[in-house]
Amino acid sequence: MAIEESQQAPSKLVNVELISKQFAGMFHIYLKIAQLFVDQHPKIMGDLQQLIDEGKREELKLNAHTLKGVFGNLYVQYPVPKAAALEALALEGDLAEGQILLDALKVDAAQLVGELQELLDNQ
Repeated sequence: MAIEESQQAPSKLVNVELISKQFAGMFHIYLKIAQLFVDQHPKIMGDLQQLIDEGKREELKLNAHTLKGVFGNLYVQYPVPKAAALEALALEGDLAEGQILLDALKVDAAQLVGELQELLDNQ
């Protein structure tokens, strides 16, 4: 597999202090982006699963690239290499490896949604 699983996930994916600095005075914009991901993540992950199941490589590459950008917009770096690896193998790699990457991304997305929802609930 293109990604080593030896790196353990951080206890928190969302660095609120960093995000607060990046969005200085405009934190409400970040919260809107966060809410969009919370609302749309089941569709995003479901679409990726369907594309792997159906072997639609070009669309899988595009959707993995989009997910990579979503993580960037949320200032969450840990899952980016997995999304990048899924994007890279979409056209030429073994989709069984793609499934392993997607399963790991689903875990990361679930953790991220929990953290974002907690952040949203406390605003």
